[in-house]
Amino acid sequence: ATLAPTGAVSMRLLLWVMLFALGGSTLPSRGPNPSRRHQPRRSLPQGKLVVGYATACLEAPDEYGDGDAHIMSEAYLGVNVVIWSFINLVTDAEGRQSFGFGLNSTCIASTAKALRDEGIEVAHLISVGGWDAPHPNTSFSADEWWGFFQRWNLGSAVSHPGLGFYGFDGIDWDIEGVNDLMSPNNVISHACFTLVGELSLRAKASGYVVTMVPPQSYLDLTNEKADLSLRHVSECMPSFHFAGENAYAALLAKYNASTFDLVSVQLYETWCKINCAVRQNATSKGATTAQILADTIRSYIDGGFVDFAASVPELGLPSQRVSVRPDQLVIGFSFGAGSLHGRSLYINPQDFAKAYAMLPAALRPRGAMFWNLELDAVRPEEGDCTKANCSFAHAFNGILR
Repeated sequence: ATLAPTGAVSMRLLLWVMLFALGGSTLPSRGPNPSRRHQPRRSLPQGKLVVGYATACLEAPDEYGDGDAHIMSEAYLGVNVVIWSFINLVTDAEGRQSFGFGLNSTCIASTAKALRDEGIEVAHLISVGGWDAPHPNTSFSADEWWGFFQRWNLGSAVSHPGLGFYGFDGIDWDIEGVNDLMSPNNVISHACFTLVGELSLRAKASGYVVTMVPPQSYLDLTNEKADLSLRHVSECMPSFHFAGENAYAALLAKYNASTFDLVSVQLYETWCKINCAVRQNATSKGATTAQILADTIRSYIDGGFVDFAASVPELGLPSQRVSVRPDQLVIGFSFGAGSLHGRSLYINPQDFAKAYAMLPAALRPRGAMFWNLELDAVRPEEGDCTKANCSFAHAFNGILR
C-alpha cells in the first residue's frame, strides 16, 4: 500500500503524543507488519480488547484523506476493535437482497490504512441489527445471504484494495427489539434464529470473526428460563415490557459457543438486572457497584443451567448448562441515556477497575466494550470519570493493559 506523506504522518503522531502526554497511558504496540499489507486480516488482536461502536465515518478535511480523525484518536487511546454500525438483511423495493448500508466505506478504508501505517492493529467488524431495526429477512437462505455478504464485502461497495482494505474482518450480531411493542420484530422468529446461527457457522468456516452483543436480559445465565420473545417485563420497572429471556443463550447452545469469538454483554440495556441491583443496593446501602459488577461477570464465566427443553421446545435443544469463556467475554458499558432518570446504567470505569481487581486473573474478561465512539471524550482527563467528561477508551486501556 502507498504510504501517506511523511508530513501527514508526523503531524498526526504529534497530535496523538500530545493526547497521551495529557492523559498518560501505555501506547499500543507498534511496528511494521508487511504480511498484512496485501491480504485480508480476519482475526482479532491478541490479548485484551477495548471494543467501540462507530455509527459514522467522517473523512478528515485535508489533502491526504486520512480518514476519521476521531476514530483514529480513539484507536490511539486504546480501542483495538471498531464495530461499524449497522447493516440489516433486508430487501429493496424490487425484492432483491440489500444491506441498507449507509456508511462511507472509503472513509473506513482510509481510517484503517492510516492506523495500519502507524503500526496500530485494529480489527474492523460490521454489526447487524441494532435497536428498532428490522430483523433479518428469512425469505432467502443462509447460503444466499452468505454469498451476498461475500460479494458485497469483497466488492467495490466495501473493499478498497488500493488502500489495503479488503472488507470487514467479521460480523457482529445485534438483533434486538423495536419500539412498537406489538411488532413481529419483538419476537426472534425460529426462522430468524436459525438464519443467524447458520450464517455464523458459514462466517466462521470462511475465516471471519463472529461476535454477538446481547443485552443483559437476552443472555442472563442466572435465569433458567429461555424463549425468543423480546416482550418480557423488567424486574425493577413493571411498566417496561421490552426485556428478553435468554434468546442468545439458545444461540450459544445450538450453534456451539466456540463459533462466537466474542460475547459482549450490554450492561446498559434499559432497566436490566444489574441496573436494578445497583439502584436497589444504593438505596439500602448494600453491595457496592464494583461488587455487583464482579458478581455479574462471574455469573457468565461460571455459567448456569437453562431449561431449554421446557421453555422453548420448538428449538429442539436439551436443557443444559451454558457459560462464556473468559477469553470470549467482553463487558459492555455506555454513558447512560433516556428520558427517565437512570433507565440505562452508567458504570464509572473506576468501578470496573475495582471489579476487575476482585476477580482472579483466570476469571477476568477479555475486554470492555462501549457505546459509542462518537460520544467518547477525545481528551483523557485525570481522576474520576463523569458521564459528561470521560474517555472510556483511555480508562479501559489503563485497566486492561
